[in-house]
Amino acid sequence: MQAKIQGQHRRFAEDNDVDLINVGRAWSSIESQLPTLALTVDGNHPSLAGSYIEALAIYRYLSDRSLVVAAYRPDGMSVTDAESIASEIERRISSKLRLRAALPP
Repeated sequence: MQAKIQGQHRRFAEDNDVDLINVGRAWSSIESQLPTLALTVDGNHPSLAGSYIEALAIYRYLSDRSLVVAAYRPDGMSVTDAESIASEIERRISSKLRLRAALPP
């Protein structure tokens, strides 16, 4: 399902000449790096951790600031999980969130 959604978002970005905040890439990376985190509540809709990934990816894109300065942690999420998610996005994902540059002309 994730690949289908990612493809639809990419096509939308291409068709409308807009940037794509590549949350799908962030999601996939964190899912493989932190397999114990439940990212969905039902296989499709994001859990607290999944929503936090999306929020941090959007924040990183819009602010162009390191996630090290993002102090917010959702109620009910451990400090360890929040730091792991932020670190994973910052370390592996943040430079690849903006996809427009990689799109063909």
